Amino acid sequence: MANQKWCVINKATLCKFPKGEVITEIYIGSLVEPTGRQEDVLMLGKDGQTYSTIWVECIYRNALGSHVGWVRDEFFDDYVEKFPPPVVEIPAASEDQTGVFPYATKNPNDPAQYLVLGKNNKGEEQIKYNLCGEFCVAFVMGVGIKQFLKDWENAPGSLYKWSLGGDSDKTSDVSLIKNMLSGYSYSVANGNVIDFAVTLIGPAFEDKTLSPGRFQKMLKTHSLLAQVVINKNTGKLIPNNAAKRVNGGINHWIVLESATPNGTDGGRVEIYNPYNNQRQEYSYDYFISSFGGGTYTGCWIQRRQEVVAAAFMGEAASLKKWCIAPGTFRQVPDGVGVLSFLKGVVMEASGVTEVKSGKSWSQVKYKGRMGWVRNSVLEDFEDRFSTPEVVIPHPTPDEDDAEQYMFLPGEDGKKRNMCGQLCASFIMKIDIESFVQDWKVKAKPYYQVSIAGKADNGTGIDSLETMFRVSPYNAVPGDVFRFEGGMKDPVTGVLIVSAGRMKKVLETHYLVAGVRIRQSDKLTGRLSGQGIGHWVVVDKIFPNGKNSGNGGWVEIYNPYPNRRQEYAYDEFMQSFAGTMGLWVRRK
Repeated sequence: MANQKWCVINKATLCKFPKGEVITEIYIGSLVEPTGRQEDVLMLGKDGQTYSTIWVECIYRNALGSHVGWVRDEFFDDYVEKFPPPVVEIPAASEDQTGVFPYATKNPNDPAQYLVLGKNNKGEEQIKYNLCGEFCVAFVMGVGIKQFLKDWENAPGSLYKWSLGGDSDKTSDVSLIKNMLSGYSYSVANGNVIDFAVTLIGPAFEDKTLSPGRFQKMLKTHSLLAQVVINKNTGKLIPNNAAKRVNGGINHWIVLESATPNGTDGGRVEIYNPYNNQRQEYSYDYFISSFGGGTYTGCWIQRRQEVVAAAFMGEAASLKKWCIAPGTFRQVPDGVGVLSFLKGVVMEASGVTEVKSGKSWSQVKYKGRMGWVRNSVLEDFEDRFSTPEVVIPHPTPDEDDAEQYMFLPGEDGKKRNMCGQLCASFIMKIDIESFVQDWKVKAKPYYQVSIAGKADNGTGIDSLETMFRVSPYNAVPGDVFRFEGGMKDPVTGVLIVSAGRMKKVLETHYLVAGVRIRQSDKLTGRLSGQGIGHWVVVDKIFPNGKNSGNGGWVEIYNPYPNRRQEYAYDEFMQSFAGTMGLWVRRK
């Protein structure tokens, strides 16, 4: 049994016994500790039928103390955490706090960055809420929060009293962050603090182009204190856009610790988030959306030398490159342009470089030709999912075409809308042409509308269901059912979707999910909250944390590049917002 569970619905109840008197309400994101006792209880559903439900006994803690009671297991996921807190040491609240400050607030559900720094003349605790900058500096300096606040207060020229003295609870800007660092001899003048804006006009981010690989290189020698936007109720990063205030967004400091590229413009980042005083992971794209918004406010802090030395061990350049910006493929360095290329194009470098007109050039192979491109647009290409998943006997010849574009024997023209058919082929583990030949027989009306002759149309969910009549799958009743069938609470009739609940169904089924992909992405078909409708297959979910982070990781098969891809759970759910999909039994 899990050591802890977390509430995945907006509000659950803790009862004295199953279906009994309510002790207190438990809100989304709250943690409980199961005692090990559970009971099967019959409950009447809204549809008038009786259902067997599981109730678990647990301990729930809030500002009023500990409460023991019973909750419905359906409303809670196992709490899995890759990065257990705390990171920065925080003194705990105790019964006698005479003159001992700072200490944590008494409510365990408060953000970790809320601290009691003193008492007023009435004996009331003075809680400071805006300590994200202070926690970030303590994290980078490797000290506890009590030690940091003492160091800052005693540093020459300190703004501690102006920021935190008495009733003051100032938010931190870059200048205040630099004041906190000055007590440790960290400053721009000493060369161990660099404004992020300065690196945008230097070699680290040449041409002001951001990419995961460029962050990765800079992070080997520095940490980045970055101002992002978070949901004020959960501490989770959210996009820095026009809707941020509507979504409860506030500015917040975090520390970017590492970036791990994968594919083109993808991968993960690891951050320290003071809101909950723990490390977290986000997708690179999601981090940039929260950090960006046209501001990119932050500063680089030089790492300790022993950390820098370890970061450079075993690194090697790759000859396979991807283009982090659009550009021109030339006959010779700085010569005549031959072809234009898109951001995201993958090229093979020969290893030969030249400097011409003050710029560095690399010799590469693109579309079967040798030529030259600027080094500033090239980055090492690393891809955990480099192998095509479904055999496509007759792909289109253009390297820039999506992998799902193909020709089919006996039909006319290029077929571009093959995402549904490829999803079915992936699940059945057969090549696409074997699939369509049998589908033509088993579901001829749908075949004719979709791909017969010159037809090239997308497939709806009804058409998708017919695809599993194909051999060797040969679906029988119960093998394929709609998404809501696996996520609906039988008692309330409400759809309850969470990473943990989806993971349980994925143990026995695939999920063919209707998502959106970027219209501007011509090469990888990356998932997006807006864009073109598209089918993908969800194969695995790895839950992590709760609603204060990204929720974990989702591994999918994406027919557009005919490869597996990885997304943060929240990122996937934004694309899967309509929750239209099919559960397909694994065979």
